[in-house]
Amino acid sequence: MKDRGVEVVVLFDDETFKTPGPNMADVVEIRLQPAKPGPLDTGALSALMPRAGLYVRYARALSAMEFATLEEKAKLLRDFGSTKRGLTDELLETIAGQYRALQAEGQPHLVKAIAALHSVDISTASKWISRARSRGFLPPKDSTDG
Repeated sequence: MKDRGVEVVVLFDDETFKTPGPNMADVVEIRLQPAKPGPLDTGALSALMPRAGLYVRYARALSAMEFATLEEKAKLLRDFGSTKRGLTDELLETIAGQYRALQAEGQPHLVKAIAALHSVDISTASKWISRARSRGFLPPKDSTDG
């Protein structure tokens, strides 16, 4: 998979890979390498790491496709497409943890700081924080929140 100019390679254990099913294989390694010749964009790494669980799910779903019937493939794709643009609980828990840590450090511009951490625009970071609140990972917004 490629994301933000980085190729994400998920390697599975050979023994567990032979068992069909969407959660069939144990992950033994995740490699991040430049998608094109040159140095790895280290700025992209902070945005990629919170998504590691999503990349593993993508890789497992793709490998499960090899073993699936047409009906099973359709269900896998349907289920996999329901990640709400990758806003998994795992990602939102990460965002919430970072938000709380920045808040504890006294960061005055929390949304801007989250945006900078993940190399996304402020509106995206704001949506992530709102979604984290709506799913209960952060408390409701009050007048002192940033």
